[in-house]
Amino acid sequence: MNTVPLKYGHVAGGSVTIPLAMAASQYFKDRGGKFVDINGSGYGETMDASSTMIFGWAEVTGHGDPTYPTYYLTSATVGLTKLSVIIPGGDSIFRMPIAYYSATYTTNFSQAVVVAEKDIYLDTTSKVQFADLTNSSDDFIIILDGLAASTTFNYAATDDAFGDGWVLVRANPDTLGGL
Repeated sequence: MNTVPLKYGHVAGGSVTIPLAMAASQYFKDRGGKFVDINGSGYGETMDASSTMIFGWAEVTGHGDPTYPTYYLTSATVGLTKLSVIIPGGDSIFRMPIAYYSATYTTNFSQAVVVAEKDIYLDTTSKVQFADLTNSSDDFIIILDGLAASTTFNYAATDDAFGDGWVLVRANPDTLGGL
């Protein structure tokens, strides 16, 4: 397995960005997805199970606090942190890790999932945002390509050692919102 961590994020296509005031204490893991939505108060937050739309992809560089070497944490004060967010166009492509572990996330990448509409999963333990290739109830992303994980792995591990499978995705135009 590659010893250099793979970069997840915007890899091709349009990259129009806008500044977005963020909700308090939002985690963005270096080795995870960074899709965001807008909460009921108008602040950006990491997409999770309660999300209903994609607003964009947070371009997070560095760390909000050097105490946290593997992730960026927004301020505990609502609106104090502003992040640059890519508004996904039809040609915007992003790389995300895949959730491939346990009885719930059993689908690995294969050609069978190419162009499939799939969900986004935010693990509450590791704070990593994954492409969920097993479930498709929200259909936030469209799978374009990827690399199958070499084995199932406990993605809820807090040490960021959560597997080597990834996918290239674009935001599903039917789930874009906020603009």
